[in-house]
Amino acid sequence: MPEAFRYPTERHEIVRFVCIFSVVFLLAAMFNPPSRASILMLLSSRTTDGVITHAADPSNHNYLSYEYSVNGKVYSGTGYGPNHADMQVGGTATVYYFPLAPSQAVLVGPVEQRGYVAFGLVWAVLMGVFVGFGDYWNRQRRLRESK
Repeated sequence: MPEAFRYPTERHEIVRFVCIFSVVFLLAAMFNPPSRASILMLLSSRTTDGVITHAADPSNHNYLSYEYSVNGKVYSGTGYGPNHADMQVGGTATVYYFPLAPSQAVLVGPVEQRGYVAFGLVWAVLMGVFVGFGDYWNRQRRLRESK
C-alpha cells in the first residue's frame, strides 16, 4: 500500500484537496466569459449574423458589444472581435453561439475559441492547485500548532 494512503487522516486530506481543487477549478473555468462560451462551443455551436452595437472599450479589456437573434429572440453579448479586429459600430459579424443556451456566444472562430479554452483551463488548474495546496498547508500548520 502506498505510504500516502496508509493512514485515514491522510486519505481525508487528499479527498479534501481534490474536492476543493474541483470546486475552484469549475468556478475559475466558468468565470471568464469568453472561456466559458468557448468551452460550451466545443460541445456544439451554430452561427448567426450579428451587429456591432458598441466599439471596443479600452477600459473593459477592449471588449466590444454586439447583438444577434436566435429563433426570433434578440441577445446581446460582449467580447473580442475575431483576431482582436477593430470592428465598427453597425458592422456585421458572425456570431458563434451554443444552441442549448443561445445567450452564450462569441465572435471568434473555432481556432481562437480553442485558445480561449486553453487559457481558461490552464488558469482554472493553476487557481485550483493554488487554493487546494494553500488549504492543505494551512491545515497542516494548524495541526502542528495544536500539538
